[in-house]
Amino acid sequence: MSAKKTKDRVLTCRVSNEDFEKLEQMIAEAGMSKSEYFRDVVINRKAEINVVVKDMQSLIFYYNKASNNLNQVAHKANSAHLENRMSDSLYGRILNALIDIRTLLLRGIDDADKS
Repeated sequence: MSAKKTKDRVLTCRVSNEDFEKLEQMIAEAGMSKSEYFRDVVINRKAEINVVVKDMQSLIFYYNKASNNLNQVAHKANSAHLENRMSDSLYGRILNALIDIRTLLLRGIDDADKS
């Protein structure tokens, strides 16, 4: 058996009355103490963000527009780099940004599939 860790550090934060009531309800539903609940959420990263998409057609429309614009950016950056009008450093930063955006968009699709 592992030795019990002493909990000698205290964290505090301020919330509105409305947020406090929501937290109280969430803690009660979890069947934990406040300390257990916050440790579970913060340390174990069990926070979950639920997004409800009311208008899936609007979401699809904006994803399509974004993907078209991102494709144009990628095309312009690639052309400029091939013609030596852009440094390797800037080209790499643009590609990394496009990859990050792609990852976020794909994550949004994955999250939408779960709901």
